[in-house]
Amino acid sequence: MQNPKNLNPSVHLRSVATTRRVAVRHREVAFWNTMIGKKVVMAITGIALIGFVIGHMVGNLKIFAGPETINAYSRFLRDVGMPELEYGQLLWLVRIFLLICVALHITAAVQLTRMSRAARPIGYATKKDIRPGRRERCAGAEFSWSPLLFSIFST
Repeated sequence: MQNPKNLNPSVHLRSVATTRRVAVRHREVAFWNTMIGKKVVMAITGIALIGFVIGHMVGNLKIFAGPETINAYSRFLRDVGMPELEYGQLLWLVRIFLLICVALHITAAVQLTRMSRAARPIGYATKKDIRPGRRERCAGAEFSWSPLLFSIFST
């Protein structure tokens, strides 16, 4: 043991892996560059998008209350924010916010997938199914299809 401060004799100081540090001025950018930051952004944007879907569903259910109710709801969506905002302006701000959420969510998902694959380029060992010709499926196998299905059925 050459260094008395080194408490783990099996780890040599010359073989310790170093990490790359990038100087970033803004804390938000530094947070985005971490895996935790991307996961937090995905969680927040996911909650915002799910909130939109639920609110949109509740608004569309007003059609069963009659034409007066759905027309009043559509007027409310365009009038909300007046007089500070013009007619329908808040609706466009919400649309822009949702587009930003979608872009951030997809970007974070792609980057997290790439970071995860780069961290472990060799796949995990898996058990083979003893019944030939049958593939075990789980919810995670179909989870990657959900954005495509959502975009098809939301139009």
